Amino acid sequence: MQNMHYCIYGRNIMTKLSNTFFLIVLFIFDCEQREVYYSDLANKEAPSSLVVFYERASTVTSCGVKCLNDNCCIRFIYNKMNKQCVGIHVLEKSGYSYQQVPPISPVAQQFVKGCGSDWVEFQGHCYSYGQQTVTWFDAKLRCQNMCSYLVEIDDREESDWLFKTFVEKGSCSTNLYTSNCSAWTGGNDLVNEGHYVMDHSNTSIVFTNWHTGEPSLHDPSQAPGRDCIDIIGNGKWNDRPCSHNNKFICEKII
Repeated sequence: MQNMHYCIYGRNIMTKLSNTFFLIVLFIFDCEQREVYYSDLANKEAPSSLVVFYERASTVTSCGVKCLNDNCCIRFIYNKMNKQCVGIHVLEKSGYSYQQVPPISPVAQQFVKGCGSDWVEFQGHCYSYGQQTVTWFDAKLRCQNMCSYLVEIDDREESDWLFKTFVEKGSCSTNLYTSNCSAWTGGNDLVNEGHYVMDHSNTSIVFTNWHTGEPSLHDPSQAPGRDCIDIIGNGKWNDRPCSHNNKFICEKII
């Protein structure tokens, strides 16, 4: 099957691994072959009420492609009887008309989308490293444009993994604060000085991993201008002006 945008390779390819089924979508986009894995959720309840009804799809594979081409879609529901194809978003985005989650029919199949290219999965979340150096506010916007948010760090395991996966470089041991050795997170105290929160969830930060001498609250002359948190070249946290140009890490749930 071919149209102006993509060629689909493959059929409803179902592979069983342990107790999980995978739908493998192989296709060419702009002449580059890619593959995406969707895991079968066995009709579990949808995690979000942000539902988008796509045009009816002839097969479960073509429904999967519709979800794939919608970067806000984290899973889809396909009814093989009436060909209904439904995408589910985890974050609200302008330009979409959202509806209620439909009753999941016994003949419907529900699949969750994998992280996809340019994203890395860790403990049920997807992460992407922004190579451009931008301000904290621009980094937040860029993540939102990908239906994600600036990374929210919950514990040491996640913090260490982020550092080793995205930030750690051989040259960073002596250049801890340079933009090549640091990355924005969602942490900030923009609203209340000294009260650090994660931007997307607006929850208070419990786990911390500050570098020696950080944050800057001990220095009243610097603290008011250093409101945004980044991971620096040794894996520790630092607060600096949000106007600083930095690389960044986006996160989204799958």
